[in-house]
Amino acid sequence: MAIHRTDAVAPHEGRAMFFVITAASAFEGETREAVLGLKYRNERANALFLASLLLPLVPAGADVLTWAPTSERRRMERGVDHAELIARHLGALCDIPVRRMLRRVGNTRQTGASREERRGAVRFVAHGHRAGAHIVVIDDVVTTGSTMRAAVARSEDHTSELQSH
Repeated sequence: MAIHRTDAVAPHEGRAMFFVITAASAFEGETREAVLGLKYRNERANALFLASLLLPLVPAGADVLTWAPTSERRRMERGVDHAELIARHLGALCDIPVRRMLRRVGNTRQTGASREERRGAVRFVAHGHRAGAHIVVIDDVVTTGSTMRAAVARSEDHTSELQSH
């Protein structure tokens, strides 16, 4: 049950960039348990299950997969960046290269934050993509879309197409 929505960001004055967010599932049931197990109980096998949910959603013509990285503090606490693990499994399943293209700036938390607090909390530095590349950004959960808007807004070349999952 894929869930789609279109969102927009205005990285430069007077210029809106539209992108598609596609979720493989609502954050409930088996999907919710898999995400929580991966993030908070170190159940790394769940990353393969989550990647398999995303596999049918990878658009034809995707050039590269990347992920919305967690904060360095969270990665150190958990021992892994769970979105990276999902992206790497997905890349192996669909034979698309996986590259780190975003670096998270700061250690702000999304979990437990209000909608308004999330809006400007996440910032990224983008690097390493070519003009016109079809980039798919993987994240574990999308609530307000703030993380995906931040990823798109930091895209160095706004002619690239980003699709979020």
